[in-house]
Amino acid sequence: MLKVKGIDLMRTERETESLVVEKLISCGYPKESIITEYPISRTCRADIVVVDVKTQIPVMLIEVKASRYTDSNIESMMYEQLKRY
Repeated sequence: MLKVKGIDLMRTERETESLVVEKLISCGYPKESIITEYPISRTCRADIVVVDVKTQIPVMLIEVKASRYTDSNIESMMYEQLKRY
């Protein structure tokens, strides 16, 4: 297992997504406010969205990337993905 500063670099996006959801719940976000694969449009989905429980309005959008991406290309890739939303 490859780790840097305690982070498993070989973790898949889905494994990381599950850990993020667990962390959100442990921080007090209600489970029913956390939605995975949230549809943004007909062709785009956000990995994780936290919505206001009463209004269902998104208050947080989280994208998870696999460890195969390097620091040098992740920012531009994420920027392009956010532009599509």
